[in-house]
Amino acid sequence: MIKTKSNSFLKFSFIFIISSLTLFVLGSIISNVSGTPIKDVMFIEGIVVLMLSVFSLIEGNTTLPSMQEFGRINPQYLVNMILESNENARKKINRNSTLNIQLDISSLGVIVAALISVIFSFTF
Repeated sequence: MIKTKSNSFLKFSFIFIISSLTLFVLGSIISNVSGTPIKDVMFIEGIVVLMLSVFSLIEGNTTLPSMQEFGRINPQYLVNMILESNENARKKINRNSTLNIQLDISSLGVIVAALISVIFSFTF
């Protein structure tokens, strides 16, 4: 049990350090090339990495139409949608959306590194 906790802590700290160093090096390169202050670059890159890492954790099954369906509103498709909605109303299908958030040590390390990058941009 202790070995598992120490291995997971080592994995978390390794990913956190690598992510933090990568964010800092990438931020300093972008800052030197573009001439913007490093605190602005660190803030933007921290927000982007935080959003990407949090959104990559979310998976699930939604019952809403996909984005591809919005461009196909023609009479045949509209009639098909109405027929399907009437059929679902008759059957009274319980169509719930499910949302799963899978949080593991590696993604937690990246999220914490992105949060530290955002906090670092305010104090730098």
